Amino acid sequence: GKYLDLIRTCGRAFDRPLETGTRLEYDEDGRYLLRIREAYQAASAASLRVLNESKALNGLEALRKYFLTAQGDLFLAFMDAGDLDLKSTNIPMQQLQDVLQLSVQASSASSDPVASSLQIVYGSKSLHQLMLDLTRSARASETHGDPGLPQAPQLKPIHAMSVSSTERSKMPARNLAMLYYKVPWPLMVVSPEAAVAQYQAFFKHLFDLKWVERELNKTCKLYQATRNLANAERRAVRRQSMQSVPGGKDRADGRAGSQNQPPHVSSAAMSNLMLAYSTCQSMVHFFREYLLYSSFELLDPLWKSLEDSLERSANVDDMAAHHMSFLEKAMKGLFLSRKLKLPPALFKVEELALEFVKLSFGHLDVDYAALDRAADACSGGPTERRRFKARRIRALTDAALTSTEFESKLRDLSVKFKTRCGDFLTLLVDAYQDSRKGQGVGRRRDRDDLDCLSSLIERLDFNSFYSVRSK
Repeated sequence: GKYLDLIRTCGRAFDRPLETGTRLEYDEDGRYLLRIREAYQAASAASLRVLNESKALNGLEALRKYFLTAQGDLFLAFMDAGDLDLKSTNIPMQQLQDVLQLSVQASSASSDPVASSLQIVYGSKSLHQLMLDLTRSARASETHGDPGLPQAPQLKPIHAMSVSSTERSKMPARNLAMLYYKVPWPLMVVSPEAAVAQYQAFFKHLFDLKWVERELNKTCKLYQATRNLANAERRAVRRQSMQSVPGGKDRADGRAGSQNQPPHVSSAAMSNLMLAYSTCQSMVHFFREYLLYSSFELLDPLWKSLEDSLERSANVDDMAAHHMSFLEKAMKGLFLSRKLKLPPALFKVEELALEFVKLSFGHLDVDYAALDRAADACSGGPTERRRFKARRIRALTDAALTSTEFESKLRDLSVKFKTRCGDFLTLLVDAYQDSRKGQGVGRRRDRDDLDCLSSLIERLDFNSFYSVRSK
């Protein structure tokens, strides 16, 4: 009946395997079962043919591109175009929707009709709350039908604004924004609303990670602007070493270019700058490797396996089962359903990274336009103006790096980041050991799970940054 309903709602004709008016009567030989099986197989094959002819399964590829962020240039364009809006509060939802549509036109997804139907909606639930809903729904579904147990709750995606004006004024738009796509019929048979809710959880998780990585890359560029400070420090050390040898003072003075050399930054500033460099590099490494694992080692192989399974599916029910199996494996691989211990530890690492970004830009973001205006106002030629600007930059940078607030917060963030990364990796090692203890004999799924965990641990703890490899 379900298969026939799908065929009829799609406006397709169906040739009945049994003549109209044929009665099914019980007989001891079981011939009536053969007729039922024949009718079932005919309806199953016809519904599968309808799905393939309507190219409805192409909609699954759209879910992969946009909810699993495989369409990377679109979301980078969205982050760049909506940078201020995503960081601000009280941003109308339609304003972000307009930014999304502009980003679609500026990306390689401009020719995809599905991209134009993507929507930005607001939801007050955090990723942790979404995970709790998914976990409760999964547990209730496992016991669904048992007497005396509650019915499994129907999991639905966020598709309308469900936040108050107070919440909008307290939280930045990035924390409220969620992607929504109305799955067309008959694809809803394979990807129901519960599946879309899981895709939304994937999107929020991956989008947050990509946002943190983007902010850290911007911070790297900020610190790259200070590379001349280290060069000036090395030149100053070289001059001092030359002055310490007989006859070297005159040569050092000659290379110094008389008294016009700008003063180098203090040793305290250089020490803090090196700590900031190493902290930024560690953070970039952590999130870059985690995203590489999520996309190339987990989601891409799982999706290829799903495509192969869909091609071999004998009926629509098999397709839906393969799709739900993919979602279950992806949830587990992204640690969104692994006893809910790993995600909070990862969220803490994300918070520390964003605090580091805020600290860096709050102290080292130089207003170069104001410096250009001040340099243009000073007397002298281009060389004098360039030296004036260099001296001002070094003076401002030295003051920022040696401030008590910057130094104390930087050292605190550096220690906390290493500690929380170590805690996260310890949880990964514990999950690996638990999976190894419960590994079934010859079960490929268990082996794949162990390989993914082992690979992620090796990636994040490269060069034994956090000293958990021995475990």
